[in-house]
Amino acid sequence: MLLAIEQAGGRHARSEHPWLISLNEQLTLKLVVARARHDSAGRTRWRIPIHTAPVPDFVLAVQMDTANAGVMSYYLIPVADFTQAHIILRAESHDERSQYKRDTLAHVFGL
Repeated sequence: MLLAIEQAGGRHARSEHPWLISLNEQLTLKLVVARARHDSAGRTRWRIPIHTAPVPDFVLAVQMDTANAGVMSYYLIPVADFTQAHIILRAESHDERSQYKRDTLAHVFGL
């Protein structure tokens, strides 16, 4: 991910929090790995925390596949678009939140 930031012409700096990155000294990006979870009915869900301290400007969520063996997609989420503490992605509603979805990390950074 850090290489993709540099290739897009950006700068990054690590934070005191291991999952938080400063971009171009203007924005903060929180990295989240959204693992697949199965509820009691057998439905697949991915939980993405949005508003956790410190609150970032954007969340970059790496959505794992249903077996948690590989990456399925990426979500670049502007925190200002949400008021809730987290969002839930549902397998049966795969188009939900599609405006934030990217297939590759390169697409996240416009490469």
